[in-house]
Amino acid sequence: MNKVLIVAGMYQKLRWDNWGTGVEAFNVELWRMLNRNKNTKCIMLAPSDTELKGTPYPLLLWNQPSKEENLSAKPSGSERERKIEIIDSENFDYIIVNSDIDIPFGFYKELAQLGKPIMFFVHCHAAGIARYHFWKNLFDLRQEYPHIRIAVESEYLKRKIFEKTYQDIDFVIPLTFDEGLGQANFVESPLSEVAYVGRITKQKNSHHLISWLENSQFNLHLLGEKWSNVASIRMKELLWQQAPYPKSVTAHGQVPQNELKHILKNKLCLISPLPTETFSLAAFGAQKLGVPVVSIQKEPNEAINEYMIEGTTGYTVLLQPKERLKDITPRVIEAVAKCKNLDREFIYHHFKINYSSEKFLEHFISKLKQCPEPENELKQQWK
Repeated sequence: MNKVLIVAGMYQKLRWDNWGTGVEAFNVELWRMLNRNKNTKCIMLAPSDTELKGTPYPLLLWNQPSKEENLSAKPSGSERERKIEIIDSENFDYIIVNSDIDIPFGFYKELAQLGKPIMFFVHCHAAGIARYHFWKNLFDLRQEYPHIRIAVESEYLKRKIFEKTYQDIDFVIPLTFDEGLGQANFVESPLSEVAYVGRITKQKNSHHLISWLENSQFNLHLLGEKWSNVASIRMKELLWQQAPYPKSVTAHGQVPQNELKHILKNKLCLISPLPTETFSLAAFGAQKLGVPVVSIQKEPNEAINEYMIEGTTGYTVLLQPKERLKDITPRVIEAVAKCKNLDREFIYHHFKINYSSEKFLEHFISKLKQCPEPENELKQQWK
């Protein structure tokens, strides 16, 4: 049996019932799936205040260090040092660093020095692609420790990173959710409600989404929390956040996984309003439930097109050169209306067969096993 450690992002709020909220959700999902596999035992390294306590799978908890401590080159007897020693004593076969672009390189360099095959599974939004120094530091770390492998979730993201850095990603591993989501009851009656899953912020184009549908025949359901980082929020965002929603909009807040399934099952479609999505767990999760997706995109063949079948499981609204988001309202409404003609049962069964947790685990574990053993001279004990 392979013993695997998942290192969760140091600043993520990990919740058992989280879904559609980025890398936090996938950390939990991967942890669940690996433990359900009879050939792996997976332990999650997570902050001591995690909401995952009491769940049936093993945790390795630590007190949340400061960001300065994580980024420092020498921990000097810190909580970080103690946890590295504990990780070393556990003798893991593989280490998975499953994180977003806020990587504390001091800490992760020490993980690489433990002399175990290690995969950095990096998730980032479109803005993260532009963070050249982050990617340079990560590729420099791989060059220093050749047993490191780097994975991302889409060919689109791999291509964009190469365009920015001229460096190759090692693996592309499309994400999934296990079958715990189950099948939604397919609704045959006319549908007039549209869903959005994710943070409610102008950064995600939530304001455009509301304006597109405000005067249409479709009601909009927002499933997610308002962005509340007031310390760095811009005034325009803050004013928009405080403004009341139109009557056609229902805000549900953060929704647990089981409740989310029941809300989505009778929605005409889910809209992904942010061009250049690097995967979109929300859109993928909707497709696994049999719900069509309308994706707003700046260029053909973005990440969502790697699993969405145009005209069969959803529709793309492609921005034309110099076209502004506020000007695409008629085409968005047209795409939403066309979703009435899609076969929701086909969508569900297509994703159940082609994107099962079993297929994902087979692919993921095969890539994990391609992470090489360090050379003898690189097998350093962390001091």
